[in-house]
Amino acid sequence: MKNAMPVFLEVQDNRHDLMSTKVLNSFLQVCARCGEVERAMTVFNRMKIGPKEYRPSHRTYQILLHMWAHRGNVAECKRLLSQMRPEEITVNAGTFLPLFEACEASKDVIGMLNAFDLIKKNNIPHIVKMWSLLAQVLYYHSTHDVAKAESSDTTTTTPTPGDT
Repeated sequence: MKNAMPVFLEVQDNRHDLMSTKVLNSFLQVCARCGEVERAMTVFNRMKIGPKEYRPSHRTYQILLHMWAHRGNVAECKRLLSQMRPEEITVNAGTFLPLFEACEASKDVIGMLNAFDLIKKNNIPHIVKMWSLLAQVLYYHSTHDVAKAESSDTTTTTPTPGDT
């Protein structure tokens, strides 16, 4: 990130002829990989109000969707997806996959089921990876919920001597 920032600032400040959505997407990718979430969102918000040649593309949204999915932030993924249609950006099953990945990362079964409803509402076909992620979340809850139940069953109170 330290090496990318001066290059980006030079292009932004002095080389407007080189600035484009592709350049900004590259910078967003660096921000996302380095955990610079606030900086990535600041650049994204500027892209949305900037000149047409700087406007977010499908790739812009994919970068941000994957950034939020990696952090398990279902709400941010949904928010970004809802912004794509008004921007006239075409969505497909691959576009929705980060939402499923966010649900998997946060172990959110209800969010996962809501994501299936969302793709159905948008006439998006399922892909195998979506079902695989659902299976992983269900398996996680089946093993962890059972382990919790078993540990609470073995944690019974035993009277201490003299209490009886």
